[in-house]
Amino acid sequence: MTQVRTSYDTVSGFFRDVRSFYETADLRLSSGEYGVKLTSVNGVKLFSSVDSYRLPGRDGHTGEPEAGACPYYIWFPTWLGSFYTEASAIPAANGAATNLLAFIWVWMGTDDAFVADVGGPECWFGLAAPSALDRAPELAKKIWNFFRFEWTCEKEVDGWLTGTFRKNTIGCDLDGSWLLRRLPLAELSSYYQVERLVIRPLSDGYFALAQQEARRVASDVRVRD
Repeated sequence: MTQVRTSYDTVSGFFRDVRSFYETADLRLSSGEYGVKLTSVNGVKLFSSVDSYRLPGRDGHTGEPEAGACPYYIWFPTWLGSFYTEASAIPAANGAATNLLAFIWVWMGTDDAFVADVGGPECWFGLAAPSALDRAPELAKKIWNFFRFEWTCEKEVDGWLTGTFRKNTIGCDLDGSWLLRRLPLAELSSYYQVERLVIRPLSDGYFALAQQEARRVASDVRVRD
């Protein structure tokens, strides 16, 4: 118990750094410097691996067993994430459909049922390109809930881990492909490193995939004509 205060200060500092990281990423991705302006689908909120701070057990009002309460031992979110789409297509976040999202996730590096522990916090960033169109918020939520790196990763191409989404019986209706890079968060200790290692490759990758999709759609239109 004598170490609780020091531990709290350390964890609090980690989350302050994560907040600053996302503020920087949001600003730089929206600048359009690399050919595409990307804006957060979820606004100022971050997706989180913690949904509730209530103790599990029974509902405080009815006394009935409570489903989905967050166990006390994972109160600190081990995952935080944000998704991005083109600013020019922001109606996609409000009602139109899209099938291309960029994402940036921060993982504490431990206590995940589907990923082996690593030596420290990591930044995961990449692109998701499901085959079917969907509203951006719903698409982001599905990816956040159902992305499983360990059984869908297939190979590495040009420095990107690549894989496909897999439909399953627990609610995932996604298919299509994804690209991902994993970096120790300690490598992103300066604006220069964030720009070089995350912002530029993510923006360039999104731009390339968007252009590829535009060519495919144009080709389909010509074939139908």
